[in-house]
Amino acid sequence: MGKVLGENTLIIQVFLPSMNSRKFIDTLSTMAKEKLKDYKYAIQDLRLVRRQTFSGEFFESGSWKYAHESRLEALRETILKQLSTLTET
Repeated sequence: MGKVLGENTLIIQVFLPSMNSRKFIDTLSTMAKEKLKDYKYAIQDLRLVRRQTFSGEFFESGSWKYAHESRLEALRETILKQLSTLTET
């Protein structure tokens, strides 16, 4: 849970079984009608999430080393490749 500074806003992340998520959204809707101004929600499908930790090769002499510019360039190339694939169809 987090508070947005300067706003009357909270951000909350919850993990619910799929059978309870619809009831949760319905409850938020009821609260919005009665007490809340409004709300927004996003659904994250955890089956599609991939994670990877930084490997030990990036840790040296008690601190992390990271070649930001080369990684950023590789990311740019990947994005451009994906965009060109999308525009071809």
